[in-house]
Amino acid sequence: MRIGIISFTENGMRLSEKIAECLREDETEAVTRCSAAKGRADGEAFVRYSGLTAPEWAREQFRTGTAMIFVGACGIAVRSIAPWLADKLVDSPVLAVDEKAGYVIPLLSGHVGGGNELAGRLAKRLGAAAVVTTATDLNGRFAVDLFARQNGLRIGNREGIARVSAKVLAGESITMAIAPDRIRTGSPVPEQVELVPYPPGQAVDVAVGARAGGVDAALFLYPKEYALGAGCRSGKEPEKIGRFLEDFLERHKICKESVFALASIDRKKDEEGLRRWSEGAHVPFLTFSAEQLLQVEGTFSPSDFVRATVGVENVCERSALAACRGDGELVCRKEAKDGMTAAAARKSWEVFFSEENRRGHIDIVGMGPGCWEMMTLQAQRALEEADMIVGYTVYIRLLEGRFDPKKLRATAMRQEEERCRICFEEAQKGKRVALVCSGDAGIYGLASLMYEIGKAYPQIGLSVIAGVTAASSGAAVLGAPLNHDFCVISLSDLLTPWEKIEKRLRAAAEGDFAIALYNPASRRRSDYLQRACDILLQTLEESRPCGYVENIGREGTRETVCTLGKLRDLPVNMFTTVFIGNSGSEIVGGKLITRRGYQIEGSTDFCGNDGGKGAV
Repeated sequence: MRIGIISFTENGMRLSEKIAECLREDETEAVTRCSAAKGRADGEAFVRYSGLTAPEWAREQFRTGTAMIFVGACGIAVRSIAPWLADKLVDSPVLAVDEKAGYVIPLLSGHVGGGNELAGRLAKRLGAAAVVTTATDLNGRFAVDLFARQNGLRIGNREGIARVSAKVLAGESITMAIAPDRIRTGSPVPEQVELVPYPPGQAVDVAVGARAGGVDAALFLYPKEYALGAGCRSGKEPEKIGRFLEDFLERHKICKESVFALASIDRKKDEEGLRRWSEGAHVPFLTFSAEQLLQVEGTFSPSDFVRATVGVENVCERSALAACRGDGELVCRKEAKDGMTAAAARKSWEVFFSEENRRGHIDIVGMGPGCWEMMTLQAQRALEEADMIVGYTVYIRLLEGRFDPKKLRATAMRQEEERCRICFEEAQKGKRVALVCSGDAGIYGLASLMYEIGKAYPQIGLSVIAGVTAASSGAAVLGAPLNHDFCVISLSDLLTPWEKIEKRLRAAAEGDFAIALYNPASRRRSDYLQRACDILLQTLEESRPCGYVENIGREGTRETVCTLGKLRDLPVNMFTTVFIGNSGSEIVGGKLITRRGYQIEGSTDFCGNDGGKGAV
């Protein structure tokens, strides 16, 4: 979910930052009208000052379909959004939070927009109370509009919501006809809902199906089952793209409201015409890399020009199917006009009732070095509570014997993206999934990739559980090599060009940082540590104290302290973490330490000054 946060005071600014942290799995942007923000450095805080008035800011959020959180009085929120209200089925959800974070109040679009759900989630994380006022929630009754949102269904006739909800609130049961084989296995039906065969032989309260012909119902719910794939030349006029896509849907008799996503290649993620159409249609704009599109199976309409330009022979057909996540069929093949292309795919759909079956959750777990004793209690609990644990083969092996083998799923090296997508696919089935990473998932781990891929799965919750990274666990084995300012640099050039790694090594040496080196060598990169040492030796002396630890926290842990000159020629592997001291480092009793600068009588400070004079 895309969320905008606005505040008006310094206290509100601080709470905005806290809210953004609580909702870090969402795409959040915080602004403030407090003039104190003008004096802040750009990188000092998450919240930035906005020159827009609150109503102007609200208009922009409505235009882009962004949920809004007002930190302040409800009256400010109400006055700001009033001029832009259009329709309860398309209006963005709006919440108000008081500056002391005592109450979270959903003001608009509680069910269809997800405002109540967002309020409950935020209140739980802030330790606040969610003030929900919708009648069905207060009375613990089945809410048909919430059922529609949770299942990605569009509402065919809005007046039917009130008619159905009135029966529910009066304590009466409602009849519902759902297209055959569309109810998720194991989903319990609420007591207030009586299922009848589809198509029904009599009038029903709610009908759920792709087509309504011949059905008599108070409320019609239709699946959003189409993904629209598109491509265009760069800079194509937004108006022409909009007309082309609208005409495409009309020619193929696809209702615009039945489209659940617009999709294209990642090179088009900033194409104004495509983004503008997705915002107007209130659907997400999903983009995929050329590598991802090439993995989509099927027969497609090829173009040599497109292949030469973007690396894949077809964009629109492949991206439409990619948006269906392996569960769709191409129903409208590529059509091209004036530098624009479009295609459509239809995915299968199903519905469910219970909150348990509505969505799963993924914990991105840092498992530290891998041994159970060096894993945080929070990480252990996440693994124990998970229905499935996914990870790289080496990490999964470390967990064997502690968990049921049926609970574990491993993938090979360099299959990181596949590993992440497996997690989301399993979570969509309602499972609690744990993705394990060595060390900390946010330090050379998969946390950021999970959030990137998670944009296509907004209904799945993500949590990052911190782990002990190799810089910390390895430093503890060696002594205290990182006890002052330090930096961590990976020598792997799989995702970072070696030229950039060299630049960072030189900067670290010139800045007199203690350094932790990750991924110092592998079979393919056997000389990378030597190359790194040669770069550092251009600035640092050969006698600079160093050390390394192999198999940290595992069987066969081995530590070595040495000088930089000797480190260059020592054998290391991918399970080794290397430490290079700063100018205040020394080897004491076989341990590598970096002095902090405390003034101790009779000693020298970290700069080598006699007697500690001038120490920090």
